[in-house]
Amino acid sequence: MKKTNAKSTAIFISAAGNGVRMKELTKNRPKPLIEINKKPIIDYLINSLLLKQEVNNIYVIYGYLKNKWEEYISSYKSKNIIFKYDSQPINLINSFFKVAKFIKEEIIVVISGDMVFDFEIFINALSYHKVSNNDVSVALNKSSQNNYKCWDYVVSNETIVDIRHDSKSTNIERYFFIINKKVLEEFTVNFSKNMGDTVEEFRNYSEYNFGWSCLIKKLIDIDKYEIKAVYFDVPVVNVNEPEDLKKAELILNKKI
Repeated sequence: MKKTNAKSTAIFISAAGNGVRMKELTKNRPKPLIEINKKPIIDYLINSLLLKQEVNNIYVIYGYLKNKWEEYISSYKSKNIIFKYDSQPINLINSFFKVAKFIKEEIIVVISGDMVFDFEIFINALSYHKVSNNDVSVALNKSSQNNYKCWDYVVSNETIVDIRHDSKSTNIERYFFIINKKVLEEFTVNFSKNMGDTVEEFRNYSEYNFGWSCLIKKLIDIDKYEIKAVYFDVPVVNVNEPEDLKKAELILNKKI
């Protein structure tokens, strides 16, 4: 991977969860390592992004079934892929903070390890983020229906002005989000001043059901950062249950 832009870029892939909704499929295998077409789900993500010249390093945090991950990690020789073990993965944001302190790049792209979509949109989203000088950019799909996360992203002139948790929401799916490292650093250093709580309390508060949207919502409430939405209309699936694997396979085979 080569650095082609003045702003260095890292990918953070969260893959530390137990994947309980996958039932028997994750009894002896972490969800991102479930195979589609004889290839682990996370392989499609890593191999696609590894080829992008705009990416400097890929950071993957893992936890559940450590021995299975270590077998998988042994197959990777690239120094640009950095695996970090989380012995106590409380929630997504907790794991993110644990790894973020090791990331030196100026821009961080945050993606869940069980997401499947056309990864070519990554370059378009990253270019948009850099050209627009956003602090945070969120790649969204308007048409996707997600049965597990009910979030309303309230957008005005491309700016995300609010995120609401609502069972009657439009269920807009998020592919990934992009955040500048300096924003994360300011958020952490000034946490007590901005939020009135400690970082650790926030980590514990941000349970799985809130996840990334909780972090973005907190940044919106600070009312200091440029947080923009960029929309794409390509199929996306967050693999949560066994039934999702079929749709993921169709996407990867470019049949939908």
